Amino acid sequence: MKAQRLFELIGLVEEDLVLQAMETPRRQRFPVGLAAAACLTLCAVSLPLSGLLSPKGAQMESAPAEAPSAPSAGAPGCAAEEFSFLSYAGPILPMIIPQITGLEASRDLVISVTDGSAAVSDSYIFTNHTEQDFSFTALYPVCGSLSSLDQILPTVTTNGADTETSLYAGQYAGSFTAAYGSGDDSRRDNLLQPSSWDHYDKILQDKDDAGYALVPMADLSEPVTVYEFSDFITRPDYDAATLAIEFTLPSEDTAIMTYGFNGSTWSGTWRQYDFFVPNGIRRDISPKLLILMGEDIGSYQLAGYTDGSCEEPLSGLSCHVERYESDMGTVLERLCQSYLEQNASGADISGILHSDPANIPPELFVRCAAEILTEYGVLSESPAERYDFGRLDEVIQEALIMKRIFYTAFNITIPAGESTTITACSRRAESFNFPGTKRSGTTGFDFLTNGLPTTLTVEGVSAEQLGSNNLPAPQSAPTPYHHYYFEISP
Repeated sequence: MKAQRLFELIGLVEEDLVLQAMETPRRQRFPVGLAAAACLTLCAVSLPLSGLLSPKGAQMESAPAEAPSAPSAGAPGCAAEEFSFLSYAGPILPMIIPQITGLEASRDLVISVTDGSAAVSDSYIFTNHTEQDFSFTALYPVCGSLSSLDQILPTVTTNGADTETSLYAGQYAGSFTAAYGSGDDSRRDNLLQPSSWDHYDKILQDKDDAGYALVPMADLSEPVTVYEFSDFITRPDYDAATLAIEFTLPSEDTAIMTYGFNGSTWSGTWRQYDFFVPNGIRRDISPKLLILMGEDIGSYQLAGYTDGSCEEPLSGLSCHVERYESDMGTVLERLCQSYLEQNASGADISGILHSDPANIPPELFVRCAAEILTEYGVLSESPAERYDFGRLDEVIQEALIMKRIFYTAFNITIPAGESTTITACSRRAESFNFPGTKRSGTTGFDFLTNGLPTTLTVEGVSAEQLGSNNLPAPQSAPTPYHHYYFEISP
């Protein structure tokens, strides 16, 4: 008998259909062309919002001629426990630098709010009170995902001149949750993207996220055997014709991963992996790979079927199968590169990219995908149920949408007895709630002044309203850090 089928929508499992199969063979079906993503974080809603918030003494390179007016009276602030959003963009974090005796710093933070986002100017004046030069590497953190990277990356200037930077990626800031109705809260079936400052606090304090970002990527030199499928012979009279590879595992220790496949069935050590054959198209734009880590399968057979149920045989289907040996790192790098190429030139067939693929550093993409494989996937000591089936399609796409902290690194030299101004300018998305929900239309931003690990204590940051704006003054949240937030009601 077949087990309950698994359906997905934008990478989130239709939770009430997810059941552990009690009988074999087990059958899984996957959609074609849908992005693996957390649904709440992919919705884009434009809400009216305007205003300006600035700390005392803040300077803007070009001040607006007239301060924008708020659409209505700003909310007076809310209790910290109420400061939560269905779509949380993450806090504005301060620069991270080493503790240096004799170095003084002041910070001017300007948040210029417009519809749906804010322009952030975060400026630091470092003064060296000693008789020796100070040279060090600083990190400027921003929250977001690879899929929207070019919208959040800061530009850094030193005394007004452009500064050369390097980019590093921290770890996934969210967690996982069980499928609805599973009855087992320990399961990790669905992504649970970060929804409050606490999630970022946890990785910063408990997991040394900045340190994690700077260490080399996990080693993926393990040898693998790859079966690649191409050059399809199709049956144009069947729109859902399906081709499957069937084999018996020589060892239960063999790890199997796929890319470009749409379903799988197994019973004991027998396996079947299948994919739809493009109707009238001999070469699919997406590679189709079966990857084995461990003992090779040896013999196999290809079988054609009328549709994805793989129940009614169909003759006349075939393809070319190439077997070769490689290593996991090389395969993952190739798949990441292929994904970016497929979505280049504005094609965005995935529906999840909000950045130009050309602006996504390939090495960061591979690193984030490797994190999923080694921390949560089939190469981890305790794989999450979400990645049980070894589908690299989910790994590749979720590496793009998982929210994390990115660190822009740059070198600073403060001459003896002198001052240096470092300014980071970026755009930040607002946090918001969807129409029709509790506190519908409420939007907000939150920011941290001090408190990150290895951060020099920065004095002189306070906020005030400017001009005729009705923005509320920042409210202090009860954390061990200088954490503030403000929100605007519709």
